[in-house]
Amino acid sequence: MKLSKRATFPVIFLAPILLMSDNGGCASTPEPGPLNSKQIVQTISGNTVKLAGREAYALVGKDGKLTGLNTPKGGKKGAWRVSDNGVLCARWELAGDSKENCDAMRYLGKKQYKWGGSTFVILKGNPKGL
Repeated sequence: MKLSKRATFPVIFLAPILLMSDNGGCASTPEPGPLNSKQIVQTISGNTVKLAGREAYALVGKDGKLTGLNTPKGGKKGAWRVSDNGVLCARWELAGDSKENCDAMRYLGKKQYKWGGSTFVILKGNPKGL
């Protein structure tokens, strides 16, 4: 049996895919582009966000709370909300800088998302025990 070229990709490319949920936590995989408020909540609520290329995680609680591990500015606790017009807002409790940041959340394809200046993947549930 001859293997296709696709089967010869190094395992390193497959590992992140195996860690993520089958569809990023959504009921169905969205089309690339901005997500609406319902899609954002379905995608992130109760799941963990992992920044691409970093060991930085944030558990996005169903109760509107954020719990972080190795976040870029060191935040460990915060809050999130989604506006009716599909804007995701997050605020980390940081000494001297606890402002809320808001932006649209976009699905980039290939199980990657973008919000603000961050690209990330969604890990199903709370695999880091946050």
